Amino acid sequence: MHIMEAFTNLYEATGCHGHKADTQRVINLIFERMVHPEYGTGIAQFAFDWTPLRAILFKNVWGSDRDVADTEGRPLNNTSFGHNVEFCWLLRHALKILGMDEAPYRERMRKMFEHCHRYGIDWERGGVYCEGPNDGPAREQNKEFWQQAETLVAMLDAYLLLGEEKYWDAYENVHRFVMDTVINHEVGEWYPLFDENNNRLWDYMGHAWKINYHTVRAAIQSEKRLTAILEG
Repeated sequence: MHIMEAFTNLYEATGCHGHKADTQRVINLIFERMVHPEYGTGIAQFAFDWTPLRAILFKNVWGSDRDVADTEGRPLNNTSFGHNVEFCWLLRHALKILGMDEAPYRERMRKMFEHCHRYGIDWERGGVYCEGPNDGPAREQNKEFWQQAETLVAMLDAYLLLGEEKYWDAYENVHRFVMDTVINHEVGEWYPLFDENNNRLWDYMGHAWKINYHTVRAAIQSEKRLTAILEG
């Protein structure tokens, strides 16, 4: 996904046909190898022969206090709500830059949007959960800042692409959670992690990966889509 994103930006900057072809190859690879053939959701990690593996957890800033005792990783039947919908909006952007028709990808994106809407959104307390199985409710119900950021943008994209009111409802749900709970308004940044009951688990404010990539970008991209919706 992030290679697709980087190559999209590279082609946009250079206009080089080779960069366009490479981006198209990455998109094809993702759908051929990294999207579940039945559920249409993303698969995170693979062996060298593309056999799906249980996603291991890295002891890094966003995973260090969750399930690290499980050295075998996540269950094989597991997917990320945030990555699935982030991929969709990045794919739409890539197709636009490449000048490609998004119609052949519409139903594939619908599956990812629908999975997040059905299983990922906390309709009672607000926000989107971290991850869960391909065919059922969320397993890890913590709520991390970056899933909220990417789901804001993605639910607006889903509404623009599919015209279904339920995606606007999902956007409003996550928007309210972010505005009322996630943002530290005195500082202007987002708290990084909450549990399923919206209790704050971490309170650091910023690092480059957090601010430069997710939170500020979500605000900019959401504003663009809201403007498009308002202008019809």
